[in-house]
Amino acid sequence: MRNSMSLVITLAVVCIISGASLAYFHQMTEAILVQRQLEQMRDAVIAVVPGGISFTESTSDALPAGTGGQALPEGMRVFPVFDEGKALMGYAVLHSTKGFEGPIRLMVGIDPNSRVITGLTVLEQSETPGLGARIADAGFRNQFIGKSLDDPFVSGNDIDGITGATVSTDAVIKIVREAIASVDTEAN
Repeated sequence: MRNSMSLVITLAVVCIISGASLAYFHQMTEAILVQRQLEQMRDAVIAVVPGGISFTESTSDALPAGTGGQALPEGMRVFPVFDEGKALMGYAVLHSTKGFEGPIRLMVGIDPNSRVITGLTVLEQSETPGLGARIADAGFRNQFIGKSLDDPFVSGNDIDGITGATVSTDAVIKIVREAIASVDTEAN
């Protein structure tokens, strides 16, 4: 009986110390993780709009001026991107949707003046390696760059889909279309 009690006490002390250690290290690393996510997002915003050096985030759920004041889709964030002289270079749109294995989160660059896609960066995906995960490959992403906002963005037509990854391909196309709709003043 005494042996059982000391075993229970020892186990309880080990659990308390382990739990406290985990909580401490989680708290210590959480700020670092948040900072890295912010840096990743900042780098993606600047990368998808060439010539941009600074940006702000749209502070309301309204679309950029001229788009009819429609609300942004849930979870979408729009970042106007500016050059050195504070002239608008384009928009970086952060948006996500469900892929085959999990969420796909992209940053899409749009130039509203020349009406083209200026960049596409995959920030998060958990698609099948060798299949859907190929949405992050430059060969797939680059086919969107330079495309007119008026293009249909149809897999197998103007977009080469990934064989065996139709859901992933269609998810990327959906995000791009919704990003265009959010900032394209001529389409609304």
